[in-house]
Amino acid sequence: YWRLSQNADMQLLVLAAFEPELEPLRRKLAEQKLQKGFSIRFESAGIGIASAAANTARMLASTPSADAVLFVGSIGAYDEHLPLHTAVIAKGVVLG
Repeated sequence: YWRLSQNADMQLLVLAAFEPELEPLRRKLAEQKLQKGFSIRFESAGIGIASAAANTARMLASTPSADAVLFVGSIGAYDEHLPLHTAVIAKGVVLG
């Protein structure tokens, strides 16, 4: 996580594969009062590696002032020993 000074200007870009994954966070943050100068942009990146990569690159190019990017969403079966709705934080990406 990060801390913001009282007068910090910061733009957060929040991405997910599709809109239903963004909606819970968008709804929760709508209830919060954001610090002055802090803005959040929500965008759907698309489903699948190629679509998500291309759309994410396009969004980053169109949002050069983004200070941080947060990708949220759900995944399919990851580990049969994890109960449903378990939060998982990735430490790396492996393609192939």
